[in-house]
Amino acid sequence: MEDFGLTDPRCMPGHLFSGSIKKDYSTSIKGDPSKQNYSVYPRYWYFDTVFKCVSCLQYFTWTANDQKTWFETYYFWISSCPQHCQKCRVNRRVLINLQKEYDLTVSEVRRAGTYDQKMRIIYIVSTLENAYTNLAKKMTETKRIFEQQIEN
Repeated sequence: MEDFGLTDPRCMPGHLFSGSIKKDYSTSIKGDPSKQNYSVYPRYWYFDTVFKCVSCLQYFTWTANDQKTWFETYYFWISSCPQHCQKCRVNRRVLINLQKEYDLTVSEVRRAGTYDQKMRIIYIVSTLENAYTNLAKKMTETKRIFEQQIEN
């Protein structure tokens, strides 16, 4: 009967490492199922695994320690795997936070914004324009209006 890797990391189900390029079993560390979020079976082992980032297309290693943190500290589902390297994850988080800042402040800045607030909105929209090909027209229009107001 299959033990899903209970005693040997090489026997762990392949779908737990979907998209991986290489697995380094020599780095294996034991997992603690009591700290994991799973429905059928836990991850009994963590080991360094190489993936290709879907954003920058560079190879990166998802270390055994990173996996342990993901699953035993942050409680990601055990079937989760990273799609992006650390650098791209950080960049995405920055963009998400800029989008949130824009969403929270733009109405007030449109209504009664200061020079500094308008400059901040211009910066946010410019940064998002560089990252994404299609922004909402209202965002780019707001940026254009603020640029005109600042020039005058």
